[in-house]
Amino acid sequence: MKVEISDLDGGRKQVRIEADWRDVEPDYEDLLSEYAKLPVPGFRSGKAPRSMVEKHYERPLLDDTAARSVRRISRRSLESEGITATGPIAITEISIERGEPFNFTAEFTELPGFELPDYGSISLEAESD
Repeated sequence: MKVEISDLDGGRKQVRIEADWRDVEPDYEDLLSEYAKLPVPGFRSGKAPRSMVEKHYERPLLDDTAARSVRRISRRSLESEGITATGPIAITEISIERGEPFNFTAEFTELPGFELPDYGSISLEAESD
């Protein structure tokens, strides 16, 4: 998996991610088994060959695969880079084709880093709860 991070205005970041097809394939296969239950012209529901289901539902199948995979892959790539996103992650420039690398861009605001003082060293003057 390739991850390219760039800074944007206003403390936002942009991450371009390229994942291998084998990272997306389990989602594709799972969705294909669901699509196989749908009707295909010329076949009884659930009885069409796999190749006909893939051909008939090609675009919706790839779109649903992208929608399912993008959440998992973006979360995993941000964790591997040690980045925590705050708020929603905007996904753009999605490119998915069967057998080809899966590409997309994610934009988000990163959780700012800050250090908390040592509260154990603060003394209280009054004796109260």
